[in-house]
Amino acid sequence: MFFAPYWVSYPEMIKMVYGVPVIVTPEDGRFVPTMKDLEPAVSSYTKAIIVNSPNNPSGIVYPKEFVAQLVEFCEKKGIYVIFDDIYHKLVFDGIVPQSPYQFTKNDIATTKVITINGISKLYGMTGFRIGWLVAPKNVIYVATNVQSQTTSCTSILLQSAAEGALTGLQSAVETLRLTLQNNRDVMMSELNAFTGVKIIKPNGTYYCLPDFRAYNKNSVELSKFLLKKALVVTVPERNLEWRDICG
Repeated sequence: MFFAPYWVSYPEMIKMVYGVPVIVTPEDGRFVPTMKDLEPAVSSYTKAIIVNSPNNPSGIVYPKEFVAQLVEFCEKKGIYVIFDDIYHKLVFDGIVPQSPYQFTKNDIATTKVITINGISKLYGMTGFRIGWLVAPKNVIYVATNVQSQTTSCTSILLQSAAEGALTGLQSAVETLRLTLQNNRDVMMSELNAFTGVKIIKPNGTYYCLPDFRAYNKNSVELSKFLLKKALVVTVPERNLEWRDICG
């Protein structure tokens, strides 16, 4: 299970391990889920919930209260909650990144909280393909069995570079964060100048998700329009309603 809007690979990752993707869309049309949105979608088949905050593609940071409620709910139900924290330090306007571990009463060996992260976003090392998983030992054991057959043998050179990024001076991360916040402000100013375009202000990441339905509700036709009029290439979603695409 995961929340809309979401990173495009989540459904395929779940299908790859023979799971069934369940998408929870916030009822109010915004990008911040609530427990009221979540609970009706949970069943005895629910094994894990993926949380990406700050979020790709909306840029929204989920509230501390929601994260606390979600961790408590998953611990009570015995459901794993997987926090995709790849953008966790790229937050704006004085927002402080929240660790989900502060909301669990269990230790690392018994908690249902799992976190994943990597060096690709904060340090601009996307091609290195180095990340990590923090989870109970039984989960690490299963994950290792799967991943060792698909991705292995990260070179010593790349490992050393990742170590240097994580243990070295962190001023580059703050420089990147400030640059992205400035870019966000410019982007908001420009998008707000368009008649009819709706935009929820991103709290972090590289992304925003404007609503261009005022121009065309058909994503294919809208993509053609943007290409012709603005020379901007976009990727349409065929055979989907806007609610499915944007939440």
